[in-house]
Amino acid sequence: MVTPAEKRGEAKASGDNLSFVHESPVAIWGMAISVMNEWSQRVETSHSLPIILFIRSQRFDILPIIRLNSEVKPVNRLRIIRVGGRDAMVPNDSILESYHSWLDRQPLSQNTRIAYRRWVQQFLLYLNTYPHGYGDPLSESSARDYAVRDFKSHLKTIQHAQPTSVNLALAALDHFYTQYLHRGAPHVVREELPHQAPRALSPDEQKRFLRAVQRQANRRDQGIATLLFYTALRLSECVQLNVDDVRISERKGLVTVRMGKGNRYRTVPLNAGVRVVLQAWLDERRTRFPDTPELALFLTRRGTRCSMRSVDLVIRKIAHAAELTLSAHTLRHTCLTNLVRQGHDLVMVAELAGHKRLDTTRRYSLPSDEDRATAMENLTREV
Repeated sequence: MVTPAEKRGEAKASGDNLSFVHESPVAIWGMAISVMNEWSQRVETSHSLPIILFIRSQRFDILPIIRLNSEVKPVNRLRIIRVGGRDAMVPNDSILESYHSWLDRQPLSQNTRIAYRRWVQQFLLYLNTYPHGYGDPLSESSARDYAVRDFKSHLKTIQHAQPTSVNLALAALDHFYTQYLHRGAPHVVREELPHQAPRALSPDEQKRFLRAVQRQANRRDQGIATLLFYTALRLSECVQLNVDDVRISERKGLVTVRMGKGNRYRTVPLNAGVRVVLQAWLDERRTRFPDTPELALFLTRRGTRCSMRSVDLVIRKIAHAAELTLSAHTLRHTCLTNLVRQGHDLVMVAELAGHKRLDTTRRYSLPSDEDRATAMENLTREV
């Protein structure tokens, strides 16, 4: 016999489900939201962990809904992932939101977080249109491998991604599957990278760039460009420098990188030219910002720490004055190329560069595109 409550579409709780009898869609939805809100107050969950409620009714076989960050909405496509040692069913957009929150708490550099976030987001968007004949790529190992391999092909053929970008995407997905989903790394072959040296400025381009630096009236910009050119610091390492990280005397100088790539610590000597330019900027900094509490070495006009974007724009502006097109990272490649080609020990160069693997430093001894072009040009014979 049907009770008056059941006629009105009210719910009866049974375990983790709600049963409705003679309900209307509006009644189901309103009651589900009420019950979900009540459960969320009684059950302790993390802010980013969704609460899934399955409603079984006479009209609908199973109607899943999800509550995430105080928002309740229906779910069309669910994925099974492992959270805290348990399987949880969540939609792709909820996985991405939860992954972003989790990634921000991981001990990774900001650039790595940005890259991983970008590639995982592209992969999840790709899965929205991926055929599921092989199973669920987020919970089944064989389906995972097939999906990542097909995504790799998609990057190469549709997006025309370079080999380095493809490998970076695969590294991001390795991290996503092993560290976040705890499902194991996909079995996918990496792209073979071309054996050539990173792009560095030629001797003539270096002369033009340094002359443009000397013509700069802004001492801060002079200091930034000179430091990057002669120390091979990364852009992120440059903006993280504090005044106390630079020690300068008449005959020697040293810059300390406290949190380099991979959280590695290193020190880099400063030659005479860098010491002169940096000392000029430090003197001006003390005059322009005498009472600033800001510890950063390089400051904006407002007295705040320079961002990576602002420092990169400084380098591009100076390069434009020299009729060159380059980024701050090109200066790092140029410095390391000069050290290697001058015959310095690779182990020493690796330490100065902050490289974990010697093979990374050895790349700077490889022929460049210009070397190859010169070699082929010299084959010409007079006939």
